[in-house]
Amino acid sequence: MSSISAESFPNTRGACPSPTWLHWLAIAGAMFTWPLLLVGGTVTIYRVGMAVPDWPTTFQSNMFLYNMFEASFGPFAEHAHRLYGAAVGLACIGIAGAFTFSRIGLAGFLPFAAVVASAALAIVNPPGILFGLSKAMAGFLAVCGVSLLYAAYAAFLRKDLLLALVWFLIAAVTGQGVLGGIRVNQNSTFLAFVHGCTAQLFFGLMVAVVVLTSARWHQPAAPQADTMRLARRGTATLIMLLLQIVSGAYVRHYGSSVAVMIHATLALAVIGHVFPLAIRVWKAQDSVGFLRGPAGWMAFFTLLQIVLGLTAWWLLRPFDGIDRAVSPVQALMRVAHQGAGALLLAALVSFVMLAYRRFGRTDSARSPSPPGALNLEAQA
Repeated sequence: MSSISAESFPNTRGACPSPTWLHWLAIAGAMFTWPLLLVGGTVTIYRVGMAVPDWPTTFQSNMFLYNMFEASFGPFAEHAHRLYGAAVGLACIGIAGAFTFSRIGLAGFLPFAAVVASAALAIVNPPGILFGLSKAMAGFLAVCGVSLLYAAYAAFLRKDLLLALVWFLIAAVTGQGVLGGIRVNQNSTFLAFVHGCTAQLFFGLMVAVVVLTSARWHQPAAPQADTMRLARRGTATLIMLLLQIVSGAYVRHYGSSVAVMIHATLALAVIGHVFPLAIRVWKAQDSVGFLRGPAGWMAFFTLLQIVLGLTAWWLLRPFDGIDRAVSPVQALMRVAHQGAGALLLAALVSFVMLAYRRFGRTDSARSPSPPGALNLEAQA
């Protein structure tokens, strides 16, 4: 009798391969989300986050009816940021609906309809009042509540982690929008800083959906021992990169010389891990060939980050806390640096997920049985 493991059930909910079109839909969602980071970075760099002083309305009118093309640059950029964020939110609802109907059929219609109705409540009449809240805030809270409840249902009752993740994306992007709105209403630089950090985390979640729906994730393969500790090294590098992203957001919002030094130090730590990690993968035999793609992109985007970061630093000197006018070239370098950092994050998320997917099987398969456990192979 062979031993029983999770791998004996390849069609378990959440582990079965997704249709190819869902994978391409996830890619489209991630590609659509990435420019939102650039738009948000532009708003921060030009200090126009408060150019529209009210939320969820725009100058007391419905955000979706405001004519931004007659506005000056500041309100135009901030309003474009809001509209793009709303578009990403609607795209996430559409993606979740497609995933739900693909995996469970019409049984997922009710929560999808509830989310769509709640989003419509927030869009149609934001200044209205419902239960003591603006209709926009009531709609956003309803979207978050429904999506989180259904994500919990998918994760704990259906054991479908992919479906849970796509529903969690709706709550995450809605929460991101609410966070940005509260930042405006309170005129809080700190909340703007947090908003910039969580935007990168949301993009990382979108990339995780892309990986989970990929053929490589579901490709059958023999368990491997992580002799080079690639999973752990990748995780450590990812943590360093996340810390660098936080420090970079602090530099953009506060601009102190100390923050720049911390950001540069963390950059050196990331560089010192990415290149040796990529070299290890590329020098290894075909046994880790599934990681060569992410490793190559990690090295490429790290090199690009070095060039863009040094260029941005040179153009922005000195960092003395004094506000100065931002030239188009300076803005371009800073936005490109932020965007390349998000792509490096995507490569690292892919690397770590695929590493744990392959090497994690070995750890569970080779873990010693606890004392007194039933050994099925010994009884065979």
